[in-house]
Order: sequence, then structure tokens, then C-alpha cells
Amino acid sequence: MTDTTTTTALDLDAIRRVAGRATDGPWTTTGVHFQPGRRVINVIAPDHDDDGPALIAELPIHPEDDVEDCRADGELIAAARTLVPALIAEVDRLRDSYERAHADRLARALERDRTIDEREHLNAEVGRLRAELGSFKPITVTAGEQLYLHQCPGSLITRWAGSQPPPSYMECCEREGNWQPTYLRAEQPGAHPCNCCYVDGHTRRCGRPATTETDIAPFGILAVAAECRDRINRTGRAEETQPAEPEYLIWSNHHGAWFAPNGAGYRSNVNDAGRYTLADTRQWLGRGCRCCEVPEVPVPAEQVLQAGMVALNKAITAATTAAIQAGNVNRHYAGSEVAR
Repeated sequence: MTDTTTTTALDLDAIRRVAGRATDGPWTTTGVHFQPGRRVINVIAPDHDDDGPALIAELPIHPEDDVEDCRADGELIAAARTLVPALIAEVDRLRDSYERAHADRLARALERDRTIDEREHLNAEVGRLRAELGSFKPITVTAGEQLYLHQCPGSLITRWAGSQPPPSYMECCEREGNWQPTYLRAEQPGAHPCNCCYVDGHTRRCGRPATTETDIAPFGILAVAAECRDRINRTGRAEETQPAEPEYLIWSNHHGAWFAPNGAGYRSNVNDAGRYTLADTRQWLGRGCRCCEVPEVPVPAEQVLQAGMVALNKAITAATTAAIQAGNVNRHYAGSEVAR
């Protein structure tokens, strides 16, 4: 057997040019012709110009040659006119399929990297917020005081405990000067209720001083942490895809071919066969004929796609045997056997 393996990429364009310049087919052989002093086998092309068939090749048969070997050589040359373009088209299809699959795998890998980066960022943010939350003291509410929700511009919602509600928006946080919220306990009597302070640390007074000791703690920080946690959970759920239902191909023992997608005909190439779930295969199984014990049988796609011929035949045989053992046989076939 000739070794056809190669490590050099095929120049399909060069092969395509050679095939395109050749005489139109189909080519055929004429059998053995006897000429003066010799025998030959001719390969000819159809008569396209009313000039008679075109002679493509003449294979002499020497006395020591085997006629059948020469005949096989002629048939190979004749078949090449049809097979070479078909093989070029198949290689183009396979290369295109590989490139699409590679691009899809690359896109999924980039999406996984992006998701991992986002999860790391969100986990770091949750950790920071938890550390900040742990640095605050709980609010002590004494008799006669109530707990209010209050928010300064540019800050998180804070909890305010006191006998009076917190100042209004305009009274409390009129945006003047270079101030920033500090989220710290107002230790000094009369300090601004929500600790809006200048950058230099001097307490900014508002229209109404605080009349009770307050302990300002971030309330909205809990909501931010919860939002980050929810985003992490949503991201995790997006990554955890549900396992896909196993796919099956349907082999027709009656036709010696695979079911096409949606049962629209048959395909000889397993890679062109239709994909079905096990539930979907039931509508196509059990159709009767008088020549097959198991006319159609589902075969797990993972066992035959990209498999060699030996593995493919083993998978078909195993699936057929399993169907017979399970009693899923053709009753028309069984009846015809009894009739005999």
C-alpha cells in the first residue's frame, strides 16, 4: 500500500489550475485495442466539437504486463477528471470548517478570560467593602431617638440616630467649598451630622448643629456589597452552562446511509448527517421493511464523528445489537421470517 502521508501543505490553487486546464470530462476507458504489433488501452474524453472523442492517454500493454493492472491504471486516469475537483472542494470545505471552529474556540476563550477578570475585580471590590464595613462601629440608639436614612451628595447612604431628623439636603450638604464625606464618628460636639468635611480636616458647619452625639455608619455600603455579590453570582451562573443533551445520529441499515438533518433524505458522509436528541429519534425509528431486522438505529454522535471507518462500523454494530437485545426489532421483518 502506498504511503500518502505528507508534512507539506497542499497548494490547492496550483492543483485547481491544473484541473481547470484539462479537457472537459467525463473521461472513460475504451478497453483493450489491438494494433499492429501491440495492444493498448485508451482514455478518451467526450466529443464536444463533433470531431470525435479526444484521446487523453494511451497505455501500451507489453507482453509481460498484466492486462488487468493496465486496465486499472486507465480507470484511475479516467476517474481523476471527476475525482480531483471533488477532492479540492472537500478540502476547501474542511479547511473552512476548521477555521470557523478555531475562531469559535478563540472567542469562547476570550470570553472566559474576560469573565475571570471581572470575577477577580468583583471579589476584590467585595473584599474592600467588607474591610471598610468592618471598620465602623454600630449605632447606639437611646430612648427617645429614632433611626433615619440620610444621604449626602457624593456619598453612600448613612444611618443617622438622633432625637431629630437629619438636616435637609440644602441645609446639610450645600455643595460649597472643597469638602468630602469621611464616614467617621462625629466625636466633636456640634459637628456636622453627616461629617461633610473640608479636605484639610476642618469640620464644616451647616445651618443646624447636631444636638446629640451621633455615630455615623455607612448603610448603603451593604447595598453595594450585596450588588457586587449578586453580580458575581450572575457571572458564575453564566459560566456554569447546563450540560447539553447528548446528540445522536440515525443510521439506516436499510439504505446504508445516515439520516440528513430533519429527516430530509440521507447522507453518505457522517459529518453531513443530522443531529438528533434521543427523544427526537423515536419518530424516525420502527418504520417497516421486509429485509432488515433493525431498519434504523440511533448511534451516539460522540462515537462516530471524526472517527475512523473501523470505529464507525463498530459503533453501528453495537447500536444495532443493543436494539435487538432490547427487543426493538422490525415486526415486518419477523413476520416475513415466519412466512418463510
